[in-house]
Amino acid sequence: MHLLSLLPAIFVLVASHVAVDASPVDAGIKGSGSHQLLARADPPVMVPVNFATGQGECSDERKTIIRTEMSWAYAMAIEAYSDPQFGDYYNHFFSQSLRDQDDFGDKVKERYRRMADILSGRSPEFTVTVTCDETKEGCWKKGWWASMNDNLQVMNVCDAFFEDNGGFLSDSTSATLDACDNDVMDLRYAQRAKSGILLHEMTHTSYGVNKESGALDVAYGYNGCTALARGTFDRSCVSYKAKPKKSGTLPTPDKIICQTTNSDGVIVEGICPADYSENNADTYSFVAAGIFFSKRCNKVIPYPATTGPPASGGGTKRQVITSCPMADYVVWDGDDESGRTRVAGYAHFGDSYASGMGTGTTSGDACRVGSNNYGDLIYKWLNDDSIAWEGPKSCSGDTTVELMQKLDAWSTAADTNVVTLTIGGNDLGFSDLVWYCIITPNTARLGSTNRKNCEEAQEKAFAMIQDEGGDGFKAKLKAAYTKVLQKGHDAETDIMLYVAGYPVFFNTLTEDCKDSSFHYWWGGYKPSSDWPLNRIVYLTKKLRSEMFELVYRTNTAISEAVDEANEEWGETAVRFINIANSFDPRDGTDHSWCSSDDVHEPDENREDTWFFLSGWKDFDAESAATVRSRAQDEAEAKALIQAGNATLPDAKECEGVTGSSGGDPWKLWQCRMAEAVAEDPSGPAAARFNATNRALGGGNMTIQDIDWWVPTRQIKTFHPRTRGMIAYRDAIIHEMQLYGQI
Repeated sequence: MHLLSLLPAIFVLVASHVAVDASPVDAGIKGSGSHQLLARADPPVMVPVNFATGQGECSDERKTIIRTEMSWAYAMAIEAYSDPQFGDYYNHFFSQSLRDQDDFGDKVKERYRRMADILSGRSPEFTVTVTCDETKEGCWKKGWWASMNDNLQVMNVCDAFFEDNGGFLSDSTSATLDACDNDVMDLRYAQRAKSGILLHEMTHTSYGVNKESGALDVAYGYNGCTALARGTFDRSCVSYKAKPKKSGTLPTPDKIICQTTNSDGVIVEGICPADYSENNADTYSFVAAGIFFSKRCNKVIPYPATTGPPASGGGTKRQVITSCPMADYVVWDGDDESGRTRVAGYAHFGDSYASGMGTGTTSGDACRVGSNNYGDLIYKWLNDDSIAWEGPKSCSGDTTVELMQKLDAWSTAADTNVVTLTIGGNDLGFSDLVWYCIITPNTARLGSTNRKNCEEAQEKAFAMIQDEGGDGFKAKLKAAYTKVLQKGHDAETDIMLYVAGYPVFFNTLTEDCKDSSFHYWWGGYKPSSDWPLNRIVYLTKKLRSEMFELVYRTNTAISEAVDEANEEWGETAVRFINIANSFDPRDGTDHSWCSSDDVHEPDENREDTWFFLSGWKDFDAESAATVRSRAQDEAEAKALIQAGNATLPDAKECEGVTGSSGGDPWKLWQCRMAEAVAEDPSGPAAARFNATNRALGGGNMTIQDIDWWVPTRQIKTFHPRTRGMIAYRDAIIHEMQLYGQI
């Protein structure tokens, strides 16, 4: 292997005084091209770096390393911009047909200018924020060095970037320069300098390559990039090719970069066109590294032997295909955090928390869908009529059983690439827990009986969560998640599923709520004593902690089911959104009940409380969400007046009906109230029911008299108000932005 042209005079980047109004790239160029030679390891001109604070914040030690390497990467980009055809690297790594284009050299030059602009830390067009978040799946699971989110302009640097591997995979730029005269110095080693990795990340930005989207990882490594420019790179050889998922399902065509059709008529990875070198990230890194280190080392950086050292990312085993070169690549990064297809079609499934029951105008059918459900709010936020959307498919009473039935009948998956979902609360009997543990409307039952029923409901829920078998909670959730993905795959589309959990109902630390009760009939702050029957349940720390534990363990199980679904599917196609963090943030306003000792619950007028109790009003928050709770109550009351009477089912027919039975929440409420009337004929439930029907029969009542018997007013209790639905929307939108879908 030899260079086709000898190096001209060696140029190095020097620090120089630059006018204040000079652009960052102009500043670098004024120092570049000087005939004054510097010592090869003289430090670069240090650039500012915008580091994130809070979640994923880099340590001070790592900030120093990153800033130094970003400064070297800036110097590297400046040198490549100054003379992109310096030496033979441009000719070696870009195809002949690209180089034959009159304007191609100018295109490459402009791309390096833009990369330098980003790396300067002062770009008005693209301000990259740097994080060190090892919790990202690409870091802890896939072993990446770094990743770039073009949409959010965030680069995450993983632990692997900082590890001391003795130069086997990657060295600091200073250590690489110290090896200028050693036998190890060739282009493969030089390109693996940490500054080369960071320049590689800049190519994954649409601004950096001056295109609608950033460069792809068509080929990694010297051997792959060399073959790519010659039209001989076989992408079926490498570990990072598009391949079947662990479930056995084949990748959809849009995931296959170098498409060919095999003997079975299936589209698979194959030989890549040589012109794909224009859109390959490592290609730009190799060219820039060759130019930069040749100038710094004052010598031609030679091409390496094509056999190369072992690779990273599963590339150490040479495949039997004869077209496969020896794998020498390192899989620095990946694009599944920033390269997802933008939203083209959207579907929304789930239970009452997905349905926004009680918000806006709630439908009168069995599904009880509020018009401010977070699915509708997301679609309105997207504000794009080209996105396929049929309206929410959620239903308030749905368990995983009903969800699976809906998915079986779902016929428009081919038009969908984004699905949102909240499910599982009905499986666990959330409404049973609220009924028996907190609001306890059945006054025939003593406090001790209610407590026994509460504990049984808790034990039932926790037993399902802990069940690791095929009928357990997690197994049902995982089956639902993979069913969504499979529906998409069967329709030849890749679906990203966003699964939102459940909010925390109570602050568990405040003291004042021990004097508060949400009892359905007699609740209030310091209500009159019900001793010795003790039917009034107080919001003690113990009770609030029990409800917190329920939500926490539910969300944990949902998160684990998401992980298991992704593991089975073979890629991260399901994302968990922990909405509890939005309702009870570590910093900021607590939107749960009992948030402060200055708040005497129940307080309907606290706008920062994002939950309903029965009869509570909603609060408007923005023009996208129309709040009509009072109007809805009035409309339903008028309908009851027109019907002429309120009805309840036979209590005997309600035996065995629970919150996990599925179906219309209003029918469940009527069953429970029928039991309360039957068991305590002289109690408040029976008294109000009988008074309502006497008034209806006499025609001399006001709408307010029958509020207790209109559906939405009652069943919305313990569900998010419109502001809670907006919190769901915003949390999911943020996650969609993180993964490049909007």
